[in-house]
Amino acid sequence: MTENYDQKKARRLRIRETLPAELKDIPLCYVEDVAEASPQAKQILIDALAKEPINIARALEYFQNTFVLSLDDLLKVARPRKRGPQQAEGDQDQQQEEAEVPCNTPGADPLPETLPAETLDPRDIQTLTEILIKCYPSMPVASAGGLAKSEVMQEAIRVCL
Repeated sequence: MTENYDQKKARRLRIRETLPAELKDIPLCYVEDVAEASPQAKQILIDALAKEPINIARALEYFQNTFVLSLDDLLKVARPRKRGPQQAEGDQDQQQEEAEVPCNTPGADPLPETLPAETLDPRDIQTLTEILIKCYPSMPVASAGGLAKSEVMQEAIRVCL
């Protein structure tokens, strides 16, 4: 028998009630995995959450892949990639060094002006429409055509086709 959304939510809420008080605010989608974690892993997760916000999915992956658990290692692995409000200013420099240079920086090749929709080749629009329909089979043809002609997709036509 398959479980519907309400049944799954109720089951996960029951499981969440068995967790320590510090872990009762984790998202429902992670409750089962956290409940199955070892007591040591749960304690390290509690300590990590008390120090700073962490990515629960990466923390669970760390627990599965590591035999010797460490709070410091967990904080390094599960630190959110985006700068959060509680993250120290010194971490910003480290993140900037690790960050990739986006393609729209001044050092990147300047892009030519985007062509108006009237100057685009109808064959390019048709090709993009076909690509959209192939990638999203449930998309109506009229929607794919409208999206292909839209200003948003002009860059895709210019770059890809």
